[in-house]
Amino acid sequence: MAASLNWLFYMILGASTFFYSVIYDLWSTLADNVDDDDRFPDKKSKIKYLNTYRYVTGAFLGMALLVITFFPTYFFLISLLILFQIGLVLLLVFKKKMFIVEMPVSSVDQSPDTLVAKVKKQLFGKEERFYTRVFILVLVSGLFFYLGTVFSISVSVLIGAVPFILFAFGILLILGNTVTFLSALFRINLHVIALITAFIAGLVYEPHYTQLPDKKVSTHDFKNRQTLSEYFKNWVELRKTALDDSSSKEYPVYFVLADGGASRSGYWSASVMSSLDSQTNGKLASHLFCLSGASGGSVGNAAYFNLLRAKQTDSTVKHSDGVKIVQDYLETDFLTFTIARMLGPDVFRYVLPLWFIDDRAEALASVMETGSGDESRLYNTMSTGFSEIITQKNKPYHLPILCVNTTRMQDGIPAVISNINVTDNRFNKRVDLLGLLGEQRDIKMSQAVVLGASFPYLSPAGRINDTTKTKESNYFVDGGYFDNSGSGIVSEMINILQQDTLYKKYAGKLKFYVLHATNSPQGDAFLNPVNPLINDLAAPVKTLIGAYGTQTIVNDRRLWNQLKIMYPGKDHYIKLNLYDPNIKISYPMDWVISNKALADIKRRLYTSTEIVKLATDMNRY
Repeated sequence: MAASLNWLFYMILGASTFFYSVIYDLWSTLADNVDDDDRFPDKKSKIKYLNTYRYVTGAFLGMALLVITFFPTYFFLISLLILFQIGLVLLLVFKKKMFIVEMPVSSVDQSPDTLVAKVKKQLFGKEERFYTRVFILVLVSGLFFYLGTVFSISVSVLIGAVPFILFAFGILLILGNTVTFLSALFRINLHVIALITAFIAGLVYEPHYTQLPDKKVSTHDFKNRQTLSEYFKNWVELRKTALDDSSSKEYPVYFVLADGGASRSGYWSASVMSSLDSQTNGKLASHLFCLSGASGGSVGNAAYFNLLRAKQTDSTVKHSDGVKIVQDYLETDFLTFTIARMLGPDVFRYVLPLWFIDDRAEALASVMETGSGDESRLYNTMSTGFSEIITQKNKPYHLPILCVNTTRMQDGIPAVISNINVTDNRFNKRVDLLGLLGEQRDIKMSQAVVLGASFPYLSPAGRINDTTKTKESNYFVDGGYFDNSGSGIVSEMINILQQDTLYKKYAGKLKFYVLHATNSPQGDAFLNPVNPLINDLAAPVKTLIGAYGTQTIVNDRRLWNQLKIMYPGKDHYIKLNLYDPNIKISYPMDWVISNKALADIKRRLYTSTEIVKLATDMNRY
């Protein structure tokens, strides 16, 4: 129904400009009647006339608001919007007219020419005194509300993103107007001074360091991580009995890719993997070799990885519980607390060294750790340091490879945060981020996925200084800038493993499969004509934006062709798409998911023919 009413919303929006002018002229005419009508001979009668309209309109709008609260239909909503536009214009016009009527005869200004006196005159004159006091009361009350959201995850989750954004813009508008007022008062542009100060402060102060903790397990060395070949040897050794069993003809090896796409991608990919585990009694986990993703896909991979860790340490966690566990965690509102820092301390961080308040990237990491509440089985699991989950040479390891893909901002080089060593040149010189930390520092899983999911503008590039020989400053952003699925490093892994002696020994039985959890509409994009002016002025920008997605498509296609060559005539690249081509639906890309979108994703999870078929195939092994 919402889609069918889009035309009505646009029509009302287009007509609103003319509608406003007509309403304004009408109310102005009625308000001006007090000056010419003989029924209003004195000030008291004029004020009574003006107040009658204001009080009646206020009461009418209040009743309309109650109606829409209890009967939230599209018809009542549209009616309420129109009534509010009519009523609010009336209130403003009649309020202005009352000021004129009540305005006393001006006298010579005898107030001293001090800052306090000027502010008092501007804000607490007879005309504005009552409204200014009410405004200050509301402002102070709202400031406590604002600060509560900035400093408390639970308060931010309770409030929600949209109410806070509207409120925060109101607060920032007040602050901006205060600067403008002072600029006019002192006859100097304080906005320009603030910008210059911010630029100078940025030369000596870094507001977006990734706050790296110290290692909890000092004996786990990043340089001692297993290489891909060593991990593969360990992986095969743990499954040697099944691989040597002559009765089985095939042993599948699963590589999982998870596309970026904020919360929807994480929710979808983790739900798909947990559902497959539930339907196959854990066979996906048994055959899983690698989890690779970017942006929100890395969040989903990390959540599923933590689910596998929980199964190892807690016997009460069953395969059938997996879907609910990851969904309970990923239904968290990751957005509001992050925006609270973005529209709060981060606004002033450029001119004030607020080192004692974390930035919005660290806020996103914090809400990923504890935002789900302590009733969630994955509560605080994201606070685990990467040093606690890395592989170590000559030690068995029972979890899959985890690759959180990110991008170095300064040169666009792909980087990866992984529990194995990826410094092998055959990984095409990807930056091994853990190798930059040295052996004293650590990085939490939450911080790792935030670096790989630095959504443009919402999260800043995180700075990590290289403690090795180079001593360089590295800034990392969303992995989707280079590879939004994580397919590049998986393709390189398969190339390396094909040359491995142990793989060649079991090549007849080991079969590689890529399970790709995607969350974008299917089909090719329609190529519309480009306006000549845009062609001349913005062709490079449009090309770069197009290349952002095409790079991933090329990487994915390269991996698909690679598997086609390895297994002619067979489909070893399996896409598990959130979008059903037979249903017209749209899923928002954000760090919070509405209840309707959650219901749609859950419905898709249990109606996807691809997932059902894959689970059936897994159960054959």
